[in-house]
Amino acid sequence: MVSVHDRQGNYWLEQVDNEPLAAASGRITADVVVVGGGIAGLSAARRLSELGRDVVLLEADLCGSGATGKSSGFITPDSELELSSLVTKFGDADAALLWRAAQAACAAMRADVDAWQLPCDLVPADSFWVARSRRKSAAIQREHEAHARLGFASRLYQGDEVGDVLGGSGFAAGVRSPGTFGMNALAYARGLRRAVSSRGVRCFERSPAVAIERNEVHTPDAVVRAGVVVVCLDRFAPALGIATKDNFHAQAFLTLTEPLGAATWREIFPEAPLLVWDSDLVYQYFRRTREGRLLVGGGRLIETFAAEHPHSKSFAKLERYARARFAGLRDVRFTHAWQGLIGMSKDVLPIAGRSPDEPSHYLAMCGAGLPWSVLAGQCAAALVAGQAAPLARFFAPGRRFHWIERFQPVLGKPVTWALSYLFAK
Repeated sequence: MVSVHDRQGNYWLEQVDNEPLAAASGRITADVVVVGGGIAGLSAARRLSELGRDVVLLEADLCGSGATGKSSGFITPDSELELSSLVTKFGDADAALLWRAAQAACAAMRADVDAWQLPCDLVPADSFWVARSRRKSAAIQREHEAHARLGFASRLYQGDEVGDVLGGSGFAAGVRSPGTFGMNALAYARGLRRAVSSRGVRCFERSPAVAIERNEVHTPDAVVRAGVVVVCLDRFAPALGIATKDNFHAQAFLTLTEPLGAATWREIFPEAPLLVWDSDLVYQYFRRTREGRLLVGGGRLIETFAAEHPHSKSFAKLERYARARFAGLRDVRFTHAWQGLIGMSKDVLPIAGRSPDEPSHYLAMCGAGLPWSVLAGQCAAALVAGQAAPLARFFAPGRRFHWIERFQPVLGKPVTWALSYLFAK
């Protein structure tokens, strides 16, 4: 058996070109400077360039190498909040508005991959949310009913029906929705970086922001001056004094098997590949890669909002989970393991819009999944350009999240975020 200490790290890094662009140097001027080269920052830069703005983008390492490039690559609207959760919080009409926007973001990402002929490990796969017990089946039923009531395609599986599409054991019910896929999000980000560069966006890598002032961003070797600063840093923003009360990290863990044989894949997915996540509070999720490996992600609540630790027990938990579900994985090697920190709001939705602290600053931060990061970047860009942004009222920086936040000075961030996540889910 391979221990976590012996495994390789981030599998996605092995699949892409990691040659960095030049670092920023000297004095640079632009209409807008975007700080952060993940999906949110690249999406904001893309939209602003389409609107005729002169844009500079600064990335501390390589574009996509942060939370984007460490993610599972689930491209689905269901990343953190299911449709039924949005209905509970906002009502039918607003939940449908948000869901349609997230679906459109998924479709746009797929169109990009096709247009650019991008090798990004893309695997078409429907989304499948499963209950791990009969008690949790009621939530699956509510999710299906919300889809049906609001006109979104879904199919409910109950009892033995689950085994028709998902083998193994321990699944009591499931709801399936189409139009989703998995991919190497780091490769997509690198493709998006090339696309925005071709539109005239000046991208600089290995250029971390060390200070952000009203109209200037300082890196170790440059000062970029612009009329507007768009901050897309997620968990790094508080270190620069931005969104300190409303942004905190959450930690995800992923592990990957060696390539599996056809018989094992028939056991796991008898019909077709799926993007699967379960009903646990800190849920497990898994999917097939294009190479035929099984990617498994999740964690433990005690570590989700804790400091990063390279020898986490969560990796062993994920391996036990997969082996317990599928007998064919009993002797399979898990060859890769890595973890990543994402920036999370208290209600899980993105933070996007004008900063309440500095009128020349806009925020685009998201830990709710890659399609929602696209929406965050687009929302911030629209507001910068003075355009309508229908989602801005949901994503507004400085919004009230939950009554629990008033106790944050006493409870501290890790406990406050853990409780807020519980209430949001």
